[in-house]
Amino acid sequence: MAAAAHGPDHGGLPAALARIAGCAAALVLLVRPLLRRLLLGPARRAVTDRPLLVLLAVAGAALLCAWTASRLGLHAVIGAFALGLAMPRDAGEELRRAVQLPLRNAGALLVPVFFALTGLSVDLHGIDAVGLLAAALLLAVAWGGKFAGAVLGARLTGVPRREAATLGVLLNTKGLGEVLILTLGRDLGIIGERLFTILLLAALAATLPVNPLVHRLAGRAGARAPRPLLEARAAPGAPGG
Repeated sequence: MAAAAHGPDHGGLPAALARIAGCAAALVLLVRPLLRRLLLGPARRAVTDRPLLVLLAVAGAALLCAWTASRLGLHAVIGAFALGLAMPRDAGEELRRAVQLPLRNAGALLVPVFFALTGLSVDLHGIDAVGLLAAALLLAVAWGGKFAGAVLGARLTGVPRREAATLGVLLNTKGLGEVLILTLGRDLGIIGERLFTILLLAALAATLPVNPLVHRLAGRAGARAPRPLLEARAAPGAPGG
């Protein structure tokens, strides 16, 4: 969709797809072997002795891929995501500590900023009664359909009723991925501001009741679970009774 949105501005859709294919080939044939040689080859010990250098190199590569993707007419996030796909998965624990944990902590710091900036860009004044009705219908269909499908599938495989309901509730969680996709679609011009606001409101309304519903379901299940254990302990001749 990104290539289709920016294709006419960058030589047409076939040219955009050719550039994307060339970038993907460079990641697979050049960047991934280079990363494997650097992180898993003979120089691994020298690299792991300098964790800050590894972190700066990976962060710099992510920024470079993001810049390259933006120059190709794609969104910068797609380039950083492509570098993550090219990273070797069989790195040692020391490399994971050197790269994964600092980046995870940085993400935990920057994610609230991203949500705050996304919320500031939402225009609620452009949503009328028809828009609210559309958001409510979208929420009912999306939430109800996913909940019913998950519960039905879980029950058919023998999962207890309360656990199946918990699974259906958890599947309705709309996390960072959906907000990011909506933001990309708006930035690329695929969806307008009004549709972006409606979809974002539906995603937030679907996520807000998940935590209390899961706690309620788990609390009821936990309140009944200890009874057989207490009865067994209270029985004559039971261990510890």
